Amino acid sequence: MKRFIFLLVFAVIIAGGVFAQTGGSSGINNWISGEASLLGAGLRYERMLNDNISIGGTLFWHSFFFFWNSVGIQAAGRYYFGSVFYAELGLGYGTITGTEDVDYHGNTFSWVYVTKGFMVTPAIGWKIDVGAPGGFYINPMIALPIVFGSKTYDVSGSKPDSEFKIGINFRPAIGLGYAF
Repeated sequence: MKRFIFLLVFAVIIAGGVFAQTGGSSGINNWISGEASLLGAGLRYERMLNDNISIGGTLFWHSFFFFWNSVGIQAAGRYYFGSVFYAELGLGYGTITGTEDVDYHGNTFSWVYVTKGFMVTPAIGWKIDVGAPGGFYINPMIALPIVFGSKTYDVSGSKPDSEFKIGINFRPAIGLGYAF
């Protein structure tokens, strides 16, 4: 499964170079940025296919108040409403870690869990050019990583149980990047 996700992300990035021959109205096709969140970071590459549609890849690690973490690698597509606001959908592989109260043999414990598997990340945001179109830009966004996969509890001294679950996290971030 991991190999398939990696190949999917790689294929999307390569397809951007093969099929994107028109670019946006500014003639700037490649956008690269670093992202910072509450306690996390990420990298993003985006290739404009036309004025409204782009594809690319994202790699991120995010921690929300120290106890909810998400890590993901995904291929992403964006649709721009006008020139600034966008909606994004990312598909890839990811994990979400958190804590949960679990009833175990009549007692309630707070256990750490990891949900890993197929990740879908819807997001909204806006891209703000600093100065002339192209060049440096700021990219605030809000994303909702959702993982469909196995949920494993980290319990010391025993074999962890695994079950299918859906893990959700909240990821506000701001990116700073450059277009070329």
